[in-house]
Amino acid sequence: MSTLRAVLLDLGGVFYEGDRPIPGATEALARLRRERPALRGEHLNVFQDHDETRVLGFHRWLEPEGRDVVVVASFNDAHQFDYELDWPSAGHWREIFNSDAFDDYSATGNYGGIDAWWGGQGRLPARARLTLPANSISVFARE
Repeated sequence: MSTLRAVLLDLGGVFYEGDRPIPGATEALARLRRERPALRGEHLNVFQDHDETRVLGFHRWLEPEGRDVVVVASFNDAHQFDYELDWPSAGHWREIFNSDAFDDYSATGNYGGIDAWWGGQGRLPARARLTLPANSISVFARE
């Protein structure tokens, strides 16, 4: 089973309201997987697995071309603002999926993207600051 599929199974509540699927969320994620080959590739680096904040982050890419994608899943029941974590590289990363956008209220997110800077403090060379909606999946692509 792919890591992304495992995360989706664990975050089943993100895509369901009660026992009904949230319209559009599952389809959008399936389309994203088709459009982003890195999500289907063999390269995977789980760089964030923080028990206290309940955040999982992983980096997917294709050799030698890159086409980097970062998936950040929050299992936390509360929004997390200004959440900092290490990141694969500095520069602008577009938010290409936010599961919170499929709810019936105004989405919490990153206004379409984030800017990472050099200076990672652990597993990766850069750093980023995100807004993580409660019980969500956010996906970023390098621009």
